[in-house]
Amino acid sequence: MFQFQTIIYNIFGFDKLNPISLISGYFLIALTLFLVLYSVFYRWLEVRKWILIVFNLFFYFKLTGILSFIILIPAIVDYFSAKIIEKSSSEVKKRVLLSLSIITSLGLLVYFKYTNFFLEIINQFSGTSYDLLKIIIPVGISFYVFRTISYVVDVYNEKIESVQKFSDYLVYMTFFPLMISGPITRAEHFIPQLNQKEGVSKENMNTGIYFIIKGLVKKAIFADYLSVYVAMIFAAPKGYSGIENLVGIVCFTIQLYLDFSGYTDIATGISKILGFEIGVNFNEPFKAKSISEFWRRWHISLSDWLKDYIFSPLNFYFRKMKVFGAILAMFITFFICGIWHGTTWVFILFGIIHGTVLAWELATRNFFSFKQKSFLSIIMQPISWILTFTFLVVTMMAMRVESVETAWGIISKLWLDTGFQNAHLFIEIQLAFTVMFILALILVFSPSLLKNKLQSLFVQSHISVKICILMLVTQIMIELQNQNIVPFIYAQY
Repeated sequence: MFQFQTIIYNIFGFDKLNPISLISGYFLIALTLFLVLYSVFYRWLEVRKWILIVFNLFFYFKLTGILSFIILIPAIVDYFSAKIIEKSSSEVKKRVLLSLSIITSLGLLVYFKYTNFFLEIINQFSGTSYDLLKIIIPVGISFYVFRTISYVVDVYNEKIESVQKFSDYLVYMTFFPLMISGPITRAEHFIPQLNQKEGVSKENMNTGIYFIIKGLVKKAIFADYLSVYVAMIFAAPKGYSGIENLVGIVCFTIQLYLDFSGYTDIATGISKILGFEIGVNFNEPFKAKSISEFWRRWHISLSDWLKDYIFSPLNFYFRKMKVFGAILAMFITFFICGIWHGTTWVFILFGIIHGTVLAWELATRNFFSFKQKSFLSIIMQPISWILTFTFLVVTMMAMRVESVETAWGIISKLWLDTGFQNAHLFIEIQLAFTVMFILALILVFSPSLLKNKLQSLFVQSHISVKICILMLVTQIMIELQNQNIVPFIYAQY
């Protein structure tokens, strides 16, 4: 009897030490059973939606426990607020409801993510000693709060119509592929797809499988393998040479991209199999030749959200200040971006630095612009890429270090103790890591045409080839997997 209860709890209960992961065997089995049920009832539109809602909530419960039900608060408030806003003729009433909606969503986000941060600031500057609260942050709260805010604001601005059925909005808010790390898919793109009656095409199914495999390769093979070396360096950077610290921070930058884009690929693949397009979130970000170009390529859904709902309104508000107004709007936007990522001074500094550089690029874009095929342009392109990538490698440390002091310690090591004379010894000692690191770099920087060709070949290949590739990737994952599954990095944001 006890064993039966344990089995039931393992299946349906929440284990805070081992929450569900997209790359776990448990999730693969649960997803397979769900897809079978989903496909059986696919023609019955409302039944299909509620099956999806139940699985969404089940997945989110396995991910974050009882806190998963927090998501229902903004879902209910914003669904009804948007409907009343759309029907109301009173501008005052519309603004009150919009404010109520935003305050509710941001209130939840601020409470869970920033309460202790504010208490620490109060204690530090006023000399008080308030105890920090034992607050557990619901996974993905930053992402679904941004999704629901964009929906209500778009309805208020009459950009979209309100969602008619609560089931539709609940699917949008709880869609499980988006729960851990986005993308921040807009309602105007997602909701219309809910009522499609035609089935998923064979090409979309094969493309979805390809994206899942690609995401697993990025995350479970490369990112998780690189994470072991990264953890070793960042745990005690002073104990390693400058060259080891340099490799460590470059390695983390690559790991971060493979981890985050790997999750996005898996989410995109699952969504395609379910009949949804969730948008592109990455476009070769480390090939950027400026920081503004980087943010057009990295976490595109967040960059677009910040542009549409923070930068553009601020830029309009500061319009009388002309260029300085745009610069100020850019700086404020990325200050908020830094705070969105985390509640330490490292993240605030990250936002300030990126905001400052972006403001500089905005102010000097005409001065430093060259004709595309001019001699200066040809010379500047590789220099711009080197400067951009170096800046990113240094600033991306904010996603890994716990304090400004640690980050500065690493930078000091790079500045004072980076000698390449013993590089051959490093390669000999860390041969397996070096090989994986080089392969990861090839994966990241290989031409887009080659990647598109590989996708096309996979989609058109025979089913036996697809099965063999999937089995090979699975076997490599098993061989390389650490004792514990490494959580997705962006799940903490």
